[in-house]
Amino acid sequence: MVIAGMPRKETEWYFNYLKALVERFGLNDRVIFTGYVDYELLPSCFTSADIFVLPYKGGFQKSGPLHRALASGRAIITTDLPAMREVIKHGYNGFM
Repeated sequence: MVIAGMPRKETEWYFNYLKALVERFGLNDRVIFTGYVDYELLPSCFTSADIFVLPYKGGFQKSGPLHRALASGRAIITTDLPAMREVIKHGYNGFM
């Protein structure tokens, strides 16, 4: 499993929680945290992914990662927010 990108300040606690779980269950050889991903490498990340998880709590930009994930045709799991509901129909093109 690859977890790409960096967390925002408000979600850093969750990112650290995931890292702790990986360590606790001895999954270091199965989970890769990439850290920051250069803009030029993003298309490769999107085409190689099976699932996109976008756990936003707020501050979502409609033209950002969600639209890229949609364009890739991959499965999307996201937070049930008004901005997400404008784009994602639960059970059709993603799950909330």
